[in-house]
Amino acid sequence: MSIQCDAPEHDEPDNSASFCVLDAWHEPEMKPEVDDGFAYIDGHKFELKDEGDNDLASFVTFDNAGRIHCEVEPLKEIVGVKIPYSGGGTCFGEGLRVANEVLSRNNFEQF
Repeated sequence: MSIQCDAPEHDEPDNSASFCVLDAWHEPEMKPEVDDGFAYIDGHKFELKDEGDNDLASFVTFDNAGRIHCEVEPLKEIVGVKIPYSGGGTCFGEGLRVANEVLSRNNFEQF
């Protein structure tokens, strides 16, 4: 018996499903604190085929004003980017307004 990952991308042609790599009737296995390259779902362990190389990210910060530091950049290129401190205060409305700007420009059909 094998437990299949039910992620929707496996419904696409040429994208075979991944299965739990543990023995049948195994005890549930929890995700370790250190990333080991596997996905853990309901106690099952799956090999990762996509390690996020195509993931995109946007960074928005806010204090007394909202700021977009980068928008729709490849995650692997912006990991560790330094985001400067500025201003003070906590104006959630400004942060949400700027985040909404970024999201409104996102092509959800493509990403």
